[in-house]
Amino acid sequence: MKKAHLLLLSLLFTSLLKAQSTTGSTYFFNGNLNENSGGLVLTQTLACNAATGTFGTETITTATGTCGTTPANTFRFNDGGGFQYSNTTNFVRQSYTIHVFFKFNAIGGYSRIIDFSNSTSDNGIYLLANCLNFYPSGDIGPTCSFQANKFYLLTLSRDSASKAITVYVDGVLYTTYNDVSNLYISPNGNTPVIFFRDDNAVPCEAEAGSIKYLSIQSQTSTTAQVAAVYANICSIVLPVTLTRFAGGIQGSKAILNWVTTSELNSSHFTVEHSSNGVDFLEVGRVSATNSSSVGANYSFTHVQLNNANNYYRLKQVDKDGNFTYSAIVTLRLAGNPMLSVFPNPTKNRIVISGITSNGIITLSTIQGKIVLNQKANASTMTISMERYRPGTYLLQYYNGNNKQVQKIIRQ
Repeated sequence: MKKAHLLLLSLLFTSLLKAQSTTGSTYFFNGNLNENSGGLVLTQTLACNAATGTFGTETITTATGTCGTTPANTFRFNDGGGFQYSNTTNFVRQSYTIHVFFKFNAIGGYSRIIDFSNSTSDNGIYLLANCLNFYPSGDIGPTCSFQANKFYLLTLSRDSASKAITVYVDGVLYTTYNDVSNLYISPNGNTPVIFFRDDNAVPCEAEAGSIKYLSIQSQTSTTAQVAAVYANICSIVLPVTLTRFAGGIQGSKAILNWVTTSELNSSHFTVEHSSNGVDFLEVGRVSATNSSSVGANYSFTHVQLNNANNYYRLKQVDKDGNFTYSAIVTLRLAGNPMLSVFPNPTKNRIVISGITSNGIITLSTIQGKIVLNQKANASTMTISMERYRPGTYLLQYYNGNNKQVQKIIRQ
């Protein structure tokens, strides 16, 4: 009997942990479609011969002003393009809150925002001209004031018991909608939820635009909670602009350095270390200076290194609890120097270190087409990426038996 009770308690504790760890997904679109804490990854999806979306930077302009002077990373979807949330956690089936911070490049006919039916019907949420439209019910809300090239925070908070959806625009209560027909939930549990790409019923009712922030939570939100999200939206989308994160070995110590050009709402940096490049543990913490206009220089020394490879990443944490990760820096105590590439992702150039002047460098597309093949002429080289299309590339370095490969993302 005691064993049975212990087993039951263990199962209950495990269930509680799982429930606590699956309360929501948050995406910042900082060069990828990854979930902020390592959960579900968004997947691009296309229709109407749309081109693949791209990552870039742009100034965040809302209906009430501009978020600072620092451009933010965004994902730019084309007319007919977008992405889907797999919903394998079943968040969008019962009570939920969805925050989507986005803009459309033009305002006109129907422009899809959210499709809950996985392209099986026209039902869903659109902009129609400058009005918010819950098709097939029609326009909702007190005003039709959406503008092209302005970012808006659209929030939907649905209560499963009442089937009421409370709609907010830019943190302000906009209207309520009774979803008696269950049109605005995932119809079959794990049916994916599609953003911006239109369905196949009446195709191509879509518009190109950009998204900076997406949050999907498995519970409703209060008016105060939604207002707080929008009040901090500039801090959310413009945390720290990290321009450099690098390191080197001095004796038996790793010296890590990073540089920011702007900081807004930043709390601290957590330095994380790994022996295998996958499992990271915190080894130190550095407080942020919060110098919003000029940025700052930081340094950290780690003394408990491995004999082989040492992997480091920065976790930049904001005052509101949001956080982002840097690229990984790899340092090696002994043997061949480790290939290092910075910045990655990149828009215009990369700096390669950890090479020798008699090695060979090749750059190929993810499909295997070689676009660059040249001999290394120094221990550090700069390669322009501007001539190559945005996408994923493989950088390979050969020097005798030493072969190293790194994935490069050209934004």
